[in-house]
Amino acid sequence: LGGRVPLYRQLVGVGEHARSQLEASGQLEQNDRAHAAYFRALTGELGAALEGPDEESAVHRLERALPQIELARQRFVEAGDTRGVADISLGVSGSLLLRLDHQHYGWMNHVAELGEIEAFDDAAELLSWAALVSWASADADGTHALLRRIEQLVGGEGYLPVPYFVARVNTLAYEGSLEERTQSFIDLWMASEERGTTRERATVASMMTLGYVQLGQLDAAAATARRAMRFAREVANPSSIAWAEFAIGWSRLLDDPTAATRSFLSVVRITRTVRSRWLEGLAIAAIATAALRDGRHRDVCRLLPEVLRHLGHNRAWPQLARSGREGVIALDAIGRKDLAGRLLSHVSLLSPVHPLLDDDQTRFDEIAERLVNDGYVDVVDAASVDPAHSWVEMASILEAASSEE
Repeated sequence: LGGRVPLYRQLVGVGEHARSQLEASGQLEQNDRAHAAYFRALTGELGAALEGPDEESAVHRLERALPQIELARQRFVEAGDTRGVADISLGVSGSLLLRLDHQHYGWMNHVAELGEIEAFDDAAELLSWAALVSWASADADGTHALLRRIEQLVGGEGYLPVPYFVARVNTLAYEGSLEERTQSFIDLWMASEERGTTRERATVASMMTLGYVQLGQLDAAAATARRAMRFAREVANPSSIAWAEFAIGWSRLLDDPTAATRSFLSVVRITRTVRSRWLEGLAIAAIATAALRDGRHRDVCRLLPEVLRHLGHNRAWPQLARSGREGVIALDAIGRKDLAGRLLSHVSLLSPVHPLLDDDQTRFDEIAERLVNDGYVDVVDAASVDPAHSWVEMASILEAASSEE
């Protein structure tokens, strides 16, 4: 249907009977090896397709094949075939991460635990993807440990893959000093220029745009956003184009929030065609940021509950804390200091967090200090509250403000 190859599903009983017959004939082990080899090759094929123009159809193929890919991976695990486990995991982990498939993108963490991978030629790349997965899972200690492991593996003058620098930039964005963050961006840029693919260079340019905006360098941000879109159109990959459009929106955020919103809405439309839930969530959150920049505080209160639910469900804690801070500003602006204080009590449990944009951060700091001094903030015992569930209460606080309009 719709140009897709029909997919046939075998009844469980039929499958069990067939396996019993194969076992009786002595062919079961050979069949399982052939099955694992086929889906190992398929993950390589899908990995390439997911990075090209046919990403949308490749996503559908991956979703249909994933149960069999998981079974093939398990067979490699049971056989002690580390290379097979690594190939299957690496082939699709990047796509699973973008789609926030928590059940499966953690495969790379398991690969990192296999001692044999240090002997592989692509060990640094495998560990770099594992570091990205650890960062996405909000495991700062695990990410740092993997980055150190990669550095020790390659030595002082060795080759460090682009995903290593991406993981390092993402980690330092939330906890590094300004000097460390700036240097990490420079290192990432140089690595992508020297040995990155066109798609990687598009991604890096998008990331550089966000960094320039954070530093207030808007001309540089606009230039790198245009560069990102040029590379993205060259590879014609929907996710790459969406990232570049996100960068364009971010570069306009300080000067023209309305134009930025149009870009973010375009990102949402693209990401929904390829199930890129990670970037979709960032774009939805950015729409709320644009409303804040535009002084539409009641719109912020209406938008943020959906944003918080999306980020909470997908465990995006740093972004959740950022959106929560924006909610505090919006609630204070509409005169709901009681709700702003309650929200701040939960936001404080979600550190570390990247600073807000430009004067928004200064404004938040001033509001937070005033709310504390005026007695609007409850002292919350961090040990008694699971920060992973704070988003539920945060969303309900903002909904309370919207329902009273």
